[in-house]
Amino acid sequence: MSAAGEPPFGEQPGYNAGQYGPGQYGAAVYGAAGPSPYGWGGASTEQNNLGVIALVAAIVGVVASFIPGVNLVAPIGGIVGIVVGIMSVRAAAAGRATNRGMGVAGIVVGAVQLLLLLLLLLLLIIGAVILFSSSDPGFSF
Repeated sequence: MSAAGEPPFGEQPGYNAGQYGPGQYGAAVYGAAGPSPYGWGGASTEQNNLGVIALVAAIVGVVASFIPGVNLVAPIGGIVGIVVGIMSVRAAAAGRATNRGMGVAGIVVGAVQLLLLLLLLLLLIIGAVILFSSSDPGFSF
């Protein structure tokens, strides 16, 4: 029951359905998405995953470098980050991807990881050479 002067339940007072027409919620108001006049919507994003893969692989490689036992295979993450990062940058240059920065970040993080691992390996070799070439007569195993 509605009070005197009020519309029945479910009707909105003062609503003019003739202006917009029925079924306005299911219809596309602005039209379907098509090519943008500004050039933004035309690029395919099917190779944007390359930049993500490059950055994630390089970060996993860095994290794995600090885990004993796993650090022996950690350079694989850096190598994958560099290779896939180069593929990502090439895809962005060709217009097949839009996330060039993530590819560059994967290359940089992977390269830094490999350089730090090479530096660590060099320090270990120098330390072993110094340790085993010691001519101190008081030193023995």
